[in-house]
Amino acid sequence: MSQPTYNVARVVELDIQGMTCASCVSRIERKLGKLDGVAATVNLPLESARVLAPAGITDQQLLEQVSAAGYIAHVHERAVSPGDEEAQRPGAGLLPRLVTAAILTIPVFLISMVPLLRFPHWGWWAAVLSLPS
Repeated sequence: MSQPTYNVARVVELDIQGMTCASCVSRIERKLGKLDGVAATVNLPLESARVLAPAGITDQQLLEQVSAAGYIAHVHERAVSPGDEEAQRPGAGLLPRLVTAAILTIPVFLISMVPLLRFPHWGWWAAVLSLPS
């Protein structure tokens, strides 16, 4: 079976209010999918949708489709300046957190797994070292 091809010119992020279940998600995806060339993925916990739309489909048409399904939608506004590439990359700030967690994991692992390295109240030190992770 071949996958349908879409003439994707842009990606629109929508914030959607009023969803309560998986049925709401499928209803919105079906409603947006009725527009020619549009494919949508709705995320219930984040109350958002990622819509792949051709250039001929306006944001207003997408919002009207969601409204017709019985939900409130707004185009997601990003508070990022156009030249700020670092903030536009997904997970941009995760590397420093990963390095910190890895460094703090080593003493926790050693204290917990090697009985010769244990000292009085070692459990408290393991807990404190685990908190920043």
